[in-house]
Amino acid sequence: MAFKREDMGHWRTVTARILLFAELIWSVVLLPGCTWSPSVNVLGAYYPDWLLCIVAAATGTVLFHLVLTRASLSDWLYPPAIAYPAIFALLALAGWLLFF
Repeated sequence: MAFKREDMGHWRTVTARILLFAELIWSVVLLPGCTWSPSVNVLGAYYPDWLLCIVAAATGTVLFHLVLTRASLSDWLYPPAIAYPAIFALLALAGWLLFF
């Protein structure tokens, strides 16, 4: 059984309806995420979550460096220009995923 040209118009309409329904479902699922502002109240001022993650990651990276230096293990992280930004990114993204 072969499709006739007039049948193809029907399938295009069905496909368009399915795509429209999928867009509607995605908008219903994703729009509630816009209702909550990602900010933290610190002493009456609201700061974005990413700023707190960056500050915590910078502090954690400095503490990690101090621990490695005191234990004479800082040579393990070579080259430091790649290792420390990677540790910083790891801590920042892990903090974002765990706490926010």
